[in-house]
Amino acid sequence: MGRRVRILHEGEPAWGRLEGEEVVLDEGGRVSEAEAEYLAPVEPTKILAVHLTYRSRVEEYAARTPPQPSYFLKPPTTLNGHRCVIRRPRGTEFLNYEGELAVIVGRRMKGVSEEDALSYVGGYTCANDVGLHDFRHADRG
Repeated sequence: MGRRVRILHEGEPAWGRLEGEEVVLDEGGRVSEAEAEYLAPVEPTKILAVHLTYRSRVEEYAARTPPQPSYFLKPPTTLNGHRCVIRRPRGTEFLNYEGELAVIVGRRMKGVSEEDALSYVGGYTCANDVGLHDFRHADRG
């Protein structure tokens, strides 16, 4: 059984499994892996990110470590698929990337105790967080 993937097929998102040199679609059909247009492997309604979690980043920003984690939101449209182009606005110079751990919350949660929080996690994956440091002066977390 191959790795689960999400691709663009006939103009629509489609789920399937990567099996060797092909993507076998859930709805039937096959697409050559080399020609597959990958989409992000999730369809979130929101993305929460924790701000200033790396010591090196705190030092780079000459910031202080917050007493509690601070959060910011990213729209789901910021997600990109495997082999997709990363676009940067004209005139920017400082495109930065960071390897991140992405936690996928698998079911709706509200008022969950700290002890029960991990039971709501649907999975983990790696993420490449890309940011434009030309605009970091406007980022207040």
